[in-house]
Amino acid sequence: MKVLLISANMETMNMPPLPLGLACVAAATGRAGHDVALINLMFEEDANQAIRNSLEGFRPDVIGVSVRNIDDQNMEHPRFFLDSIREVVANCRCMRRAPVILGGAGYSIFPEGVLRYLSADMGIQGEGEVVFPSLLERMARGGQVSDIPGVYLPGMPPVGRSFEKNLDDLPLPDPGLLIPP
Repeated sequence: MKVLLISANMETMNMPPLPLGLACVAAATGRAGHDVALINLMFEEDANQAIRNSLEGFRPDVIGVSVRNIDDQNMEHPRFFLDSIREVVANCRCMRRAPVILGGAGYSIFPEGVLRYLSADMGIQGEGEVVFPSLLERMARGGQVSDIPGVYLPGMPPVGRSFEKNLDDLPLPDPGLLIPP
C-alpha cells in the first residue's frame, strides 16, 4: 500500500521538535513492505498546499496523521491545537478518498475524544510501529480491523491495548525523513 504520514504539529513552542515517533512508524511501515512518504508540516509555509502536493503527487491509499500535542499546557493563556489538526484531516478528506488514521502521543492520551473531534476513520493508541503495519496488512486483505489491540474505531469500544515488551526490536528512523531538504 502507498502510505502518506503527516506530522501535523506546527507549534514550535520552545523549539521545533522533530517527528521522531512518526519517523519510527515510517521505518516500520517501510520494513513491512509499504511505500511510505512523510511530510512534516512544521517546515511548510503553506500546510494546505503541502498536503495537496503530497496527495496529488503520491496518491496514497492510506493517510496517517500524527497528533503530538493537544494544547500548549500553559495554564494562564492556554492554546488548543486540535483545531488546526482538524483542518489537516478535513483537507485530506476533501482531496483524497483514503482512510485517515490518527496516532501519536497527543492522540494516545485521549483516543476516543480526539478521534471523535477530528472526525478521522480510526486511530492507534500506543506504539504505532507494531500496530500500524498490522492494521495496514489487515486492510490490504480486506479483513476486520476492530479486533486489533490499540485500534479505535468511531462509536466502537476498543479491544484493549498492547504494549511492546522490547522497544529495542523496533526500527530506528531514516534520518533523511527528519530534516527537510
